[in-house]
Amino acid sequence: MSRRDQGLAVQAAQFVNGIEPYTAEVRTRLRGLPYLLHRSGLAATLAYISSKSGAGEGLPGAYSKVEALLKERIKHSEVRGASSFDSLRDPDSVAWLQKLSPAEYARLTEAVADIVLWVKRLSEARHAAEKPGGGPRVTDG
Repeated sequence: MSRRDQGLAVQAAQFVNGIEPYTAEVRTRLRGLPYLLHRSGLAATLAYISSKSGAGEGLPGAYSKVEALLKERIKHSEVRGASSFDSLRDPDSVAWLQKLSPAEYARLTEAVADIVLWVKRLSEARHAAEKPGGGPRVTDG
């Protein structure tokens, strides 16, 4: 595993283990993130997650955490201007996304796809570990 993948795996493990309560519905949504990104595209995926996020526990809280995770991933990508990204609720962030070249948009999508794939994998691992006789919980260290 590359060093980059190790960092993403640790980040995703911390994220997945930080979601409580970890319900079947939350697990299903986390496992579906790569498909959503692939089928809908980056902007539509971000808009969907933003529209579903909310305060508190349960699915709205999980979506808020996903939104924060993706925001950090975008901000730390190497795409020009990414450090100023806030959310799709911010008009400046929407304008920034619209001005990206196709190559920059593809690189940004790839950066987001990398983390959501790790979230999916570790969500599946957490589910398997929490089944009776499934073994220890996914760790981040």
